[in-house]
Amino acid sequence: MSTLCSGQPAGSSFTDLNPIEVPTPLRASIGRCPQGRYGEECEYACHCPLENVALRKKTFQHGTYLGWNASRAVDGNVDQDGSYGSCAWAHNNDDVFKTWWNVDLGSMYDVKAIEVYFRTDDAMSQSRRAGVRVYISDSVEEAKNQGLCYIDQMSDFVFPPTHLVLRDASLACTKRRGRFVILYTDRPTQDPIRNCPTSTMYSCWANLELCEVEVYECGDGRYGQGCNKTCGQCSDPLYSCNKKTGACRTCRAGWQGEKCDAVCNAGSWGEGCQETCGHCIGTCNPQNGTCNQGCEPGYIGATCMDGGLLSDGDADANVADSDIAEDYEMDNDDYDVCPSGVYGPQCALPCANCKDGAACHHVTGRCPAGCAPGFKGDKCTDECPAGTYGETCKLSCGACHSGASCHHETGRCPAGCQNGWTGDTCQQKCKSGFYGDQCASECGFCQANDTCDHVAGVCANGCDDGWMGDKCKTPCSPGHYGHQCVTTCGACLKGDACDHVSGDCRSGCADGWREAGCKSPCPFGSYGNGCKKKCGFCRHNSTCNHVTGLCSDGCNPAYNGEYCDMHEITAVTTINNNITAAAAITLS
Repeated sequence: MSTLCSGQPAGSSFTDLNPIEVPTPLRASIGRCPQGRYGEECEYACHCPLENVALRKKTFQHGTYLGWNASRAVDGNVDQDGSYGSCAWAHNNDDVFKTWWNVDLGSMYDVKAIEVYFRTDDAMSQSRRAGVRVYISDSVEEAKNQGLCYIDQMSDFVFPPTHLVLRDASLACTKRRGRFVILYTDRPTQDPIRNCPTSTMYSCWANLELCEVEVYECGDGRYGQGCNKTCGQCSDPLYSCNKKTGACRTCRAGWQGEKCDAVCNAGSWGEGCQETCGHCIGTCNPQNGTCNQGCEPGYIGATCMDGGLLSDGDADANVADSDIAEDYEMDNDDYDVCPSGVYGPQCALPCANCKDGAACHHVTGRCPAGCAPGFKGDKCTDECPAGTYGETCKLSCGACHSGASCHHETGRCPAGCQNGWTGDTCQQKCKSGFYGDQCASECGFCQANDTCDHVAGVCANGCDDGWMGDKCKTPCSPGHYGHQCVTTCGACLKGDACDHVSGDCRSGCADGWREAGCKSPCPFGSYGNGCKKKCGFCRHNSTCNHVTGLCSDGCNPAYNGEYCDMHEITAVTTINNNITAAAAITLS
């Protein structure tokens, strides 16, 4: 059973008022009704004892402190920790000794209860809410002249509770009907200083810290002092009655009385019970006049008003139903009703596919409440046309494999689903991240973690870095990486390919290159593996080749060698102050 009550109070104050239980919607297998609605077409509203009519209505407060705006107090969140951003704070720096907050309910309501959730996470909140008053009024301007429902006397020792519940005797209003609910507080002042007394425990300036304000009236379909009585079968929208007396303006077909809580008397039916039942076996359905147990002998039709099929002493009686005229041979004898499940001449014809296994009409073979799911026609003998299924054949088949039609009763696909679809009736797309036959294939690396097409697996917005192909399952070809695989790898060690996503060289860089992508040559004056070797003394003080270490323009004077790293000096030998020999010596 389902109890979809959108107006159910969030706290424990009204747990003695249970919502009406209503049947789970018949269409639950193909979709669900919005909260608070039920029925095959979601046409009915749940009847909850109380409804919060302040929820998400227009609000106002006299000054907003720290951006804690007035609408936070009607957002449906009763958390009393103000640090989470769901509380209102009314305080006016230009008018510090009074403030107020109000909600516009949008129209006049008979208020049954008010609940106020004050902030609790700040110890100072207790003294700041001292002196609060609650009003119900036709307008904000008239609030002080009417509808005072609660007042805190601003004692130094007793403060309003953190969860203020006003109902029954505690909702001390002489007038409980109004459009506005106002919370007001002020502070006494000492002119001309304009300051409040200092020997008090309540706060000096006026503040209202409200985490939620709930205003309750009887929900649709309920009435009475405690909203614990259920309306009768009113014909008004949502089957709603007067919320004080329970009286209905008019009744639904088949019901009578001031509160529409009495079924039509036996033998009558319809609006106001003004219609007379036909020639039924037993009485007729009070709502539509149909004869659920069939007609008396000689009468036909859903309401048993057609016929005189066999009248006493009249062998030539008129027959309205041409099918029956062909099936029956008229005689003057009365006859008994056929046993359940058969109909027609000599009760020789079996009933077809009536809804809920009901028996067909014993004369016509028609099903009184319609056909079972998957069948149609006057006598429910025809299966649903290809592509449809279910009750009255109004449901469309899902994406069955190879375009096959689904089962006419259940909607299941006999050979499974088309690529990209799943579920018993193949009406659900593959869940995010999967596609194809039986939704068994995982999506590739789509850009920005997008999901792929649930049928073909194609990434509509392209691939993440490092991947290519329409399904983004193929890594970049060796030597390329990054977005759309258009960037060339750097000089990786031994000519290895770089990482196809980041471009990093996992095995390190080739001689003369550095950094993660190996695209930067060694800095000035270095070369070789890891750029750890120093260049020699190249001509004009230029740097060497960052890979080989060779000086392209030769060596500086006094240096030679392949890498210009050998220094030439001249050694002189003297004997008795005479130069006897000179030789060039190379130092490396």
